[in-house]
Amino acid sequence: MLPKALHKGDVFDALLDEVRLVDTQTPVIFDASGVERMTTSCALLVLATARAQEAGDANTIIENPSGVFVDAFSDLGLFDQLMTLEFRT
Repeated sequence: MLPKALHKGDVFDALLDEVRLVDTQTPVIFDASGVERMTTSCALLVLATARAQEAGDANTIIENPSGVFVDAFSDLGLFDQLMTLEFRT
C-alpha cells in the first residue's frame, strides 16, 4: 500500500528503492486507496515505473485509487497517461 503522504524525502526514497528492485517481467501493483497527498515527483515515479514495466512486457496496476491520487495526475496534465494503466477496485 502506498503511504498517505507521497512526497519527496524519506517516503519517496523508500518507494524509489522498492521500485528499483522490481523485476520488469512481474506486474507492479500500487494500492493507492490511502493516498491523501501526492507530489509531482511521486506521480512521475509511478509513471516511470509503469513505462519500465511496459518495456519488460509487464504491467502496472493501480488498486482503489483515492481521489487525491487521481487528482494529482489531473492537476499535472498527466491524467491521460494515468488512464493507460490498469485499474482495479
